[in-house]
Amino acid sequence: MRNTTQQDYRKRIRNVLDYIQDHLGEPLALETLAAIAYFSPFHFHRLFRLMVGETLADHIRRRRLESAAQSLRNGAQVLATALDFGYETPESFSRAFKTFYGISPSAYAHADIPPSPKAYDTNLLRGPDGLLLILPDSIRRMNMEIELVKLEDMPIAYLRHSGPYDDIGEVFQRVIG
Repeated sequence: MRNTTQQDYRKRIRNVLDYIQDHLGEPLALETLAAIAYFSPFHFHRLFRLMVGETLADHIRRRRLESAAQSLRNGAQVLATALDFGYETPESFSRAFKTFYGISPSAYAHADIPPSPKAYDTNLLRGPDGLLLILPDSIRRMNMEIELVKLEDMPIAYLRHSGPYDDIGEVFQRVIG
């Protein structure tokens, strides 16, 4: 990938990150964000993950929860904060918040020293724009030929996997077996 293309991609993803930050309380659909970056949704999702270091859904959830935490520390009520940051119920907000910070929103608001988030890898190498520094090998792997084909109906076998993506290998082994 040429340097000018990489710079253009970084700028387009950065525009999406800015848009997300400015619209955290609104629905943020993949198609809308991909259109802001002038990419197809499929290509955008792959680029976003590669350049930001987390999926689009994880990024939006993290930014909402971090901004909500700031609001709670500034005296906002839990219900108002939940609604302001796109959660339909205070229960869903509280569950997500507790998963991310390890304590309830009200406990976080009143903590002398609030805990750091549990679910975010801050050890990734980032550039000055906040995006991951991309290595040429990862760009080459990203350039795939994509072809959409329509297949006839066929029986399939599957097993459901819930949990971290890194643990999916044993499910594949069970399906293959």
